[in-house]
Amino acid sequence: MFLTVSSLVLLELTVRIFLPKGSSAFYDKLEDWPFPKLSDKYHIVASDTLGFELVSNANTPEYSFNTNSLGMLDKEYSLEKKDSVYRIICVGDSTTSFPGKMTFPHFLEQLLFRETKDKNFEVWKAGVPGYNLIQNCKAIRKKWINYDPDLVILGFCLNDFDTTPIITFEENMVVAYFSDREIASLANSFLLRFSALYRAVFEIFMKFKSDSLYGLEAHTKELIKIKSVLEENNIPFVLAIIPFAAEYNDYPKRFKYHYNIIKYVCEHSGIKYLDFVKAFEGSSPEKLAFSSADHVHLNKKGNTAIANKLFNYLKDNYLTTNSY
Repeated sequence: MFLTVSSLVLLELTVRIFLPKGSSAFYDKLEDWPFPKLSDKYHIVASDTLGFELVSNANTPEYSFNTNSLGMLDKEYSLEKKDSVYRIICVGDSTTSFPGKMTFPHFLEQLLFRETKDKNFEVWKAGVPGYNLIQNCKAIRKKWINYDPDLVILGFCLNDFDTTPIITFEENMVVAYFSDREIASLANSFLLRFSALYRAVFEIFMKFKSDSLYGLEAHTKELIKIKSVLEENNIPFVLAIIPFAAEYNDYPKRFKYHYNIIKYVCEHSGIKYLDFVKAFEGSSPEKLAFSSADHVHLNKKGNTAIANKLFNYLKDNYLTTNSY
């Protein structure tokens, strides 16, 4: 028994000395955060329901990182919706809401404006870089549904089944917050807060769980729940599967798995979805990369292509002919 305790103490000290995050503090509740407003570098604030949110009215011109009063990477909109307005709210991660105007919600709004006759279209870019599927679904349910959308589009990137902890460096201490509570809640919060060894083991556990049956089930339950909530409020809902700038055969194995899982869930749950992975297949998608080093985000041409396909889909399925 003594040897076991001694071994654990030795391992604890070793982790604290040699791992960069070994001596970090773990805060699993909003009120426990010593820094409720994180560094301006990150432009985020803590949220007890969504993990984190973008700050409102941020202005960083050098990065095109500007948010409106609702914390969207978008221009300001009137919260009161007039009868002549058709409001589309797009949620997702950075593939939906990248800083600047080179995103498919921006190009979709431009297309709708050009074709408008008797409607004013708003396409809110309400995604948050770093959000996963659980966070996006909760954001719709707890926030965006309150702004009277006529349609909700959820942009799903193939890494959105991953966990998304926020980790930042503050006053010589790494502060970590695991926003994916459905998985983090399995752990012992006391040990997470005070044991560097336990945190190191749990971090490995988190990575394993994100692709496990439990991790995927937590995400898909939230997706099915938000579909039901929107149906109850008579709000149409479309999920857009956003591709990487690469041929599907070149995708890592786990992203092919995520692709098949999200399609299966949508098809068996009655969720309407648009598959842009297959839509881009065979059309040299590598030319649609944001940069040579970034094949996760699409460039202007890629986002314009998604906007065009979304426009045609909406025109055929949701928008009345007398609007054109």
